[in-house]
Amino acid sequence: MQKMITETLFFGEKKLKEFNKADILFLNQNNLYILLLRTQLMSDKKYINLKKRMEDLYRQSYASNSFVFSRFLSPSDAAAAFDVADKNYVRLWGGIEGCERVMVRFGDVSDLGYEVDFPISTLKIRPVNPKYCEELTHRDYLGVFMSLGVERDTIGDIVIKDKNAYAFVCDSIAEHLCKNIESIKNTTVICAKCDPENESGISIEPEFDENMIIVPSPRIDAVIAKLYNLSRSESRRLFTAGMVLVNGRSCGNESLVPKERDIFAVRGYGKFIFEEVGEMTKKGNVMVRINRYV
Repeated sequence: MQKMITETLFFGEKKLKEFNKADILFLNQNNLYILLLRTQLMSDKKYINLKKRMEDLYRQSYASNSFVFSRFLSPSDAAAAFDVADKNYVRLWGGIEGCERVMVRFGDVSDLGYEVDFPISTLKIRPVNPKYCEELTHRDYLGVFMSLGVERDTIGDIVIKDKNAYAFVCDSIAEHLCKNIESIKNTTVICAKCDPENESGISIEPEFDENMIIVPSPRIDAVIAKLYNLSRSESRRLFTAGMVLVNGRSCGNESLVPKERDIFAVRGYGKFIFEEVGEMTKKGNVMVRINRYV
């Protein structure tokens, strides 16, 4: 049996796996395809489990004739809810407009006849002495939360504004965090619940980089290929592997012609808004305006 000599394969800056050295030449030439195959296998298993969880929550809501909530989910995970229930039966919310991590609520207000708030608390974490506090990062705040024994899916977005931070968390852990967070790194802090509507500094306003690109057609595979410098075949494989989301839902249709303001997320590449189709060039190509999230 050939001795196993391993090297590490990278895709961009992401470490993927260690492979037999004899396979490295082939893998380096086809690293995107290998990544997509591995991603698809992992995604298929994850999606099956995720869909089962969504089906369980949906059945609980239907059987009990009441609202049922998930914990915090990523945009792609939350999109699975729409695969098991009608869109009128599903609502997503993360605490304020623009949150990336959201809860799923199953239940139709028109059927149930009442409304109920999401079980989300907003925590404001501020330094006792702002003048001498450290520059704290998202990782610093999340690290303190996790050190207190809470699970990752009980924590939503963490928004840092100036020297304060706002964290959206499950109601069930809010008091625990408020009582036990006294310092982050070397900065003494106060952690307390707040009403986000009364906090002028709390908002999620993404920044954009506007791009005007020229493509042979406004099909989404052509747009993604041009935007991320891929071949059309590489772009299509992203759809096959389930790595493209449109408006938070998985998109497997590479020939889709986007509507204005459709939001696309391409795993491993980024996120953008399809703004509009512009004029046609003399060579028959079309101009498309894109806003990329930065």
